[in-house]
Amino acid sequence: MDSKRADYLLAIAKFNGISKAAEKLYITPSALSKYLINVEKELNLVLFNRDGKKFVPTMAGQEYLSYLRKFQELDRQAEAAMQSLASQHGGVLRIGFQRSLSEIFIGEIVPRLRQKYPGLKVLLAEEDAHNLLQLLRERQLDLVISSVPSQEPRLRKRLLVRSQVVVVGSQQALLPGKKRPDFAYPWLDFHQVAKQEIIALSSGRYLRRYMDAYFANHFEEPKISVVVSATQAALLAASKGLGLTFTLDTLARKSKIANLAVYSLGEQPIYNDIAIFTLPDYQIRKEVESLAEICAELLT
Repeated sequence: MDSKRADYLLAIAKFNGISKAAEKLYITPSALSKYLINVEKELNLVLFNRDGKKFVPTMAGQEYLSYLRKFQELDRQAEAAMQSLASQHGGVLRIGFQRSLSEIFIGEIVPRLRQKYPGLKVLLAEEDAHNLLQLLRERQLDLVISSVPSQEPRLRKRLLVRSQVVVVGSQQALLPGKKRPDFAYPWLDFHQVAKQEIIALSSGRYLRRYMDAYFANHFEEPKISVVVSATQAALLAASKGLGLTFTLDTLARKSKIANLAVYSLGEQPIYNDIAIFTLPDYQIRKEVESLAEICAELLT
């Protein structure tokens, strides 16, 4: 079986017909129709019932399509595995990093790594943590640098820095925080936070979930004034006095945005690790070791 068969027949099933499938495959409808007829003759089976221009998989067609999907997935996995092996031996490093680390990663970490290994080709992917780890599991990346709150089974983890969840506001609107053991910054109680307008990250982000839980535990709704999709935008909004935002102290400290005031909160510190993740069978190279040392130095 070749990939062409899977691509063609699955396209017909996806679009329930020839015309749209042919358009997406960049071939003519007549060529696709002829291809399907030849496959059905070869298998001695009718794979699609024709109802005018609508093509509906028969029972045999449904079963055959399920095998084609498995074949397509195995083919994708095999290609990703070969790319992974090639990158380990071909002077290429495929790195995924969390969007909130963009400024320091592209501005400082990658230049330092390239200075040490000028012949190294670096391929970068900027995504949220969930998507990055999925790409890593699919072997489309060699490693991921991300902050992940929970343990990730079946992945090797190398800690770079341990961060605390904090809230950040503007230096021009300093709040009277208290000193408390185990907290690195002036501590705010819930009522102080609840009185402030909140700059929130988009729904589904880890720090947004923490913020929602923090207010839910006190049976109150946050006064959200601004919603952004990126940490840098949230920190910039906080620096302009638009409210408080929930973030990690490492991201606030390493940001080049001036005028930020950092506060602790909660009944006990909440920690979040920024780490390098690889698959267990990934062969750690000297370039990765150097990258880890550079990241640990610049993020601490």
